[in-house]
Amino acid sequence: MVSGVHRKLTTILAADAVDYSRLMGEDEVATITALRRSRQIIDAGIDRHDGRIANTAGDGLIAEFPSVVEAVTCAIEIQRELTNLPQVQNGASTPLQFRMGLHLGDVIVDGQDLLGDGVNLASRLEAMADPGGILLSQQVYDHVHSKLSIGFEFLGDKRPRNLVEDVPVYRVKPVEASRNDRWTASLSHARHVAEQSVNQSVVDLTHGQEAVQDAARNARVNLSPRVKKAAIVLGVLAVIDLLNGLPFFVQWPALGVLLAIAWANVPDHVQTRRQLRYYRGGVALAGLFGIMLFSLTGLGWVILLALGLGALHLLRQAKPQKA
Repeated sequence: MVSGVHRKLTTILAADAVDYSRLMGEDEVATITALRRSRQIIDAGIDRHDGRIANTAGDGLIAEFPSVVEAVTCAIEIQRELTNLPQVQNGASTPLQFRMGLHLGDVIVDGQDLLGDGVNLASRLEAMADPGGILLSQQVYDHVHSKLSIGFEFLGDKRPRNLVEDVPVYRVKPVEASRNDRWTASLSHARHVAEQSVNQSVVDLTHGQEAVQDAARNARVNLSPRVKKAAIVLGVLAVIDLLNGLPFFVQWPALGVLLAIAWANVPDHVQTRRQLRYYRGGVALAGLFGIMLFSLTGLGWVILLALGLGALHLLRQAKPQKA
């Protein structure tokens, strides 16, 4: 890490005078005088709320506060005082208007200056504000909306200049607005979050339905032709058996067809080679059961084989587990 540079979490306030360059072009002396009057109010407000001015550049500044509530309260008081600032009697110094943006985020401290994405977002919010207005990030709004008796308006997700992602933006309503207006912002934000959740649920449900439909379609494509052909052949053989009478022989080709289908179509849950061996071993045992069952003298062998498999299973269950 570079010497003298470290990070911290803080509340950043960015402020900038409106149309400062144009006013300087029209009357430098009057504009500088107005800026000095405004800065007296701004500097006193920041100091009163335990803030610190970090960066200054002409008509703009960056300040930090240890408390989010104090930072927003400071911004509101400064804007109110600037609005009520009387015009100089000779008209040579018209009060300036300021835009403000606030964000709670991680910053880099380089000597007395603040740098980093947190400062950039506060500055971008300030640039998006109306003259005399205050914009807040989501992080600031979450801390103050239930602690200050002022109104907030949710402006939606906005894309600040030079940022790659949209961010939720809130506007502080004028102090004269009704105290109940702050609930409007809360309801608007709740509706926004609910709409996003519903939209995401619809997307997930649609994807799930498509996946199920694709799986069912693939299963029909893989199995249907074989099953239909086998059913037709076995149906013809069964009719022949019925016409000829006993003894029936259709069970033999039916057993062979069923075993071939079971052998070729391995279930999806069979993933490892060991599981595949167990599965096809079970198919082979089922075939052996069928052969013995359909043989005139094989019923006794079926019983013996079943008893043997049962005994083998009991022995495996009784085998002591290794430590």
